[in-house]
Amino acid sequence: QDSGALIVFVDENKSAFASGLKKGDLIVAANDNPIRDKESFVSFMSQKEHKEVLKLKIIRDSFTKEMEIIPAKFNKNLLNNNYFSYGGMVVENISDKKRENLKLPNYVSGVFVSEISDDSIAKKAGLQKSDIIVQIDDKEILNIDDFSKTINNQINQRVHIFRNGWGFIKLLQKEEKKSVFKQ
Repeated sequence: QDSGALIVFVDENKSAFASGLKKGDLIVAANDNPIRDKESFVSFMSQKEHKEVLKLKIIRDSFTKEMEIIPAKFNKNLLNNNYFSYGGMVVENISDKKRENLKLPNYVSGVFVSEISDDSIAKKAGLQKSDIIVQIDDKEILNIDDFSKTINNQINQRVHIFRNGWGFIKLLQKEEKKSVFKQ
């Protein structure tokens, strides 16, 4: 299965960690409801009561596993479309407060990399937490909407980033799936 909600960060002080969820797990079902992507998981979670037991079906290291979790209070910020995950990273819009904290010049626009998974394609490409993605291929990135429309499943994409006052170009390479047939 290739679709689901990828866990890119687990806070060690939260119930997800205590329940055994790990970075890199792919949530494919919740209470027997299929989970296609982050958005379907966020939508599902937004309808659940605080402290309600959830039965999750996940894929970890190519194995399917079921687990029960009692989630902490759901983060409603995930509903405001200020966050997006792809390739093992979470990016977010740059708020005025974040711009001020980063001392980011006004001429720099893009999305902020807030989390990155160690074994992700983003990490392998050389992206780092706190990078600002300003362009993908030939498309300028101003916000999450631009990012989500531009990033795609092509094998290679040039990602232009701003890091500590410098510009870099990284090649995001999605691994091709190889079929293995037994005879």
